[in-house]
Amino acid sequence: MRAHVTNEELALLEARLVAARGAERLRLGVERAWHLRQRDSRRAAALARQLRLLLSVRPDVDPTRRTGLQARLDLVQGEVRLLAGEPGAAREAIAQAADVFEALGDFAGLSDAMFLEAQLEHELGHYPERDAAIARAALYARTCGDDLRGQIADARAAHFDSFDGIDQADARWGQRVAQWREADDPCLRRIALEYLAVARYMRSELPQAITLLREAAAAGESTGHWRDVCNDRADIGWLLSNLGEYDGALDCFAQPIRHAREARWPRALARSLEGCARVLMHLNRVVEARRMVQEAARCLRSTFPNGDLRIGVLQTAGEIAVLEGRLDEALASFRRQEGVSIRLRSIDGQMRALILQADVLGAQRRADVALQAAESARALVRMVGSRQREVEVLQVIARLHRELMPERRPPEPGWPSAELHFLHEALALAERVDGFQPSAQLLRNLARAHADIEDFEQAHAFCVLAARAFERENDERAVQRAVGLEIRRQTEQAERALQHQMALAREQALRTEALQRHNETLMTLAAVGQDLTCHLEEREIFDALVRHARAMLDATAFAVFMLEPDGRTLCCRHGVEAGEALPPLVVALEDPGSNIAACARARQPLVRHYRPEEPPPSVAGCRQPPSLSALFAPLLVGERLLGVVTLQSPCVDAYREREQTILGALAAYAAIAFDNARVYALLRERAEAPGAGGRVAAPDAA
Repeated sequence: MRAHVTNEELALLEARLVAARGAERLRLGVERAWHLRQRDSRRAAALARQLRLLLSVRPDVDPTRRTGLQARLDLVQGEVRLLAGEPGAAREAIAQAADVFEALGDFAGLSDAMFLEAQLEHELGHYPERDAAIARAALYARTCGDDLRGQIADARAAHFDSFDGIDQADARWGQRVAQWREADDPCLRRIALEYLAVARYMRSELPQAITLLREAAAAGESTGHWRDVCNDRADIGWLLSNLGEYDGALDCFAQPIRHAREARWPRALARSLEGCARVLMHLNRVVEARRMVQEAARCLRSTFPNGDLRIGVLQTAGEIAVLEGRLDEALASFRRQEGVSIRLRSIDGQMRALILQADVLGAQRRADVALQAAESARALVRMVGSRQREVEVLQVIARLHRELMPERRPPEPGWPSAELHFLHEALALAERVDGFQPSAQLLRNLARAHADIEDFEQAHAFCVLAARAFERENDERAVQRAVGLEIRRQTEQAERALQHQMALAREQALRTEALQRHNETLMTLAAVGQDLTCHLEEREIFDALVRHARAMLDATAFAVFMLEPDGRTLCCRHGVEAGEALPPLVVALEDPGSNIAACARARQPLVRHYRPEEPPPSVAGCRQPPSLSALFAPLLVGERLLGVVTLQSPCVDAYREREQTILGALAAYAAIAFDNARVYALLRERAEAPGAGGRVAAPDAA
């Protein structure tokens, strides 16, 4: 079974499923459920339950095949559970499927199970286990000779590696990622685009990262990977907010929020809600931001309480609490953030939590504890070698000395104050970072510190530098804003084009499905015609006609009225309703209230639809419950009327154009069969008549 299919391929699969029967229909049903797991996870889960029941009772399915299909359904349930925020149930289902695949030697199934397990470990923050699982997924794929599956697993491993350091990841995967970007397979190309977007972001090339993510989201939509589409769109929103394009960012977050709510995916919902809350903070819409981050926290609390998303949610919740003056709550949130970061071994999360704790403790005038938190953050920064982050920490330490400990001596002699010591250390460090320029805020702080000690010459010099830096930063923000607006325009234009293409694709898929069903119906009717015309007894013809009609149509009641030799009446020779034979019934050809007679007189098909609140008039051949849909077709051989066949149902609007066409074809075949039976009966009657002498004259066909 393929790992994924495009939307067009899924439409063709569902068209094949309509005509499939027996074991093949079950196999196609399992395949459909597998490919719906992210497109419509609740429907996929419902189909998996139904198919599991059918597999357990169908005797015509090979036992080995049955076991493999049930394992695939376990994997469907595993992904659905993961999306629904039930990692424990997901792990159990994945393990169960993997055990069966291993016993069967189904390495493609094993590869899919390990791929899903890697996603599970990633969302739980178990990164060593994640890397081991994705490596096994690639190995199993290549063991069964599925190179595409293997490349997709490698691409996902590269994407995981990109978060740990893009330079190291490029050294290992760079050349292969460039090849994957040009791949024909949209899933492989999407993961490569996501990797390249991370690389662009790490190198501060935000517009290029947005373009890549937009392409990735479009590719994800084409293969039904909606979890990844939600993540890509949320990342686009976050990047747009970094460019100052807040309105565009909110639009981007709205799409995955809406999709995750409808699909009931708590993790995807929490991710987008947290990003949207940060944008609302920048817009000073603090109350809305607080509501969103609280909802995000509720989503994670019962599903992924210690996952990587928890770090960002706790940080955002703390920052909102600071804006609202709830410092104790903010401090508690930042400390929980630090705890989760330690469990997940996230150095960046710990650094951010400690810096924010130092800010809050400083606002609470708790000097020693605040300084201790800042020094701990600096130690972590030095451990990972992030000079830009160390510049930020040094400014926090300088501010703490200025506001809370102005009398404390500097760590090194020769400095008038501890604040100046740390600010100049930050300046020296900033100047040693390639491509990094001191911020206007740092330079303003230096100017003020020198003015405080009456070193006005240095203070003036730093004021001039701060003004230039401020102007530069304003220009950069203006450029970023313009870029953000242009990206938003391009995104909206691309979205319109994509919606148009998707509409065209849906129309094409519907046309293809209709054509496929039409061809299959014609083939079925041809076989039915052969079956009907091979019988020479009226009762056998009727039984075959009922059997085929019920296989193709809603035939609660079915009857054949034959024209009597007098040419004035129609008699119900054969009829059945709900498994019981209908009583004999004679209808006058000129009866104005009879649909049977009306069809015979017009020699044209006739359809009648009624409503439950309007009881239908008396319909020949109908008993209780009343028929709300009735279809009539004449039995014609050339211009000669043999009778009328009727099909009736208690359902509303049961017979449309397709059903009318099918009954018309059945009536044509049945007319030939009944006429052949009539001729055969006459021949047999004459042959058996006394004095026939074995010679039989052909009956008058008129």
